[in-house]
Amino acid sequence: MGRCTVKIRCLCCNRPGLHMARGLIVSCYARHQRAGTLDQYPLSEPDGSPWRPTGRIGTGTLNRYIAMEVRGFSPARIRFELGLSSRQVNRYAKAAREQRLAAAG
Repeated sequence: MGRCTVKIRCLCCNRPGLHMARGLIVSCYARHQRAGTLDQYPLSEPDGSPWRPTGRIGTGTLNRYIAMEVRGFSPARIRFELGLSSRQVNRYAKAAREQRLAAAG
């Protein structure tokens, strides 16, 4: 991982410290990682909003992801076809769900 340089107030212990990921400082992140409880702290953007693609390439990739999902492609196949990592596939899946929910109402 890269260096932790951004100071935040930890979501776990409410202490200030260097941000590791998921709104946690380094010590709390390591503790939750060892305990297997990182899923209590969802991935989010630095401002707290969920990830969504921006720009022409990201929007195009989301549209291609949705088209493949509608055709019944598995996440592994979508990952291979679009050249994405597992984490990126999860992000696009979540963005697609949010787009469908927004369109539905």
